[in-house]
Amino acid sequence: YYAELYSSDTDIDSYFSAWQANPSIGRPTINVNSLTDQSSVQSYVSQICQAIGSGTYMSIYADQAVGSDKLSWIDSALDSCN
Repeated sequence: YYAELYSSDTDIDSYFSAWQANPSIGRPTINVNSLTDQSSVQSYVSQICQAIGSGTYMSIYADQAVGSDKLSWIDSALDSCN
């Protein structure tokens, strides 16, 4: 199961604290639609990575095509997960 941590297409993870209180509801999913720079992508992905630990998974959602820059930022952020 996936836990959508966002409430709209412009929200990123407003339900993060609710998920942290009960992570068994599903794997966390953040919305990257409104993230426009590498540091914000790194920050949000890193927050989830730290919350879930290594050897598990998360989900990243966008309701539109993700451009090559943003995809590169996501890839880099995921590579930084420990």
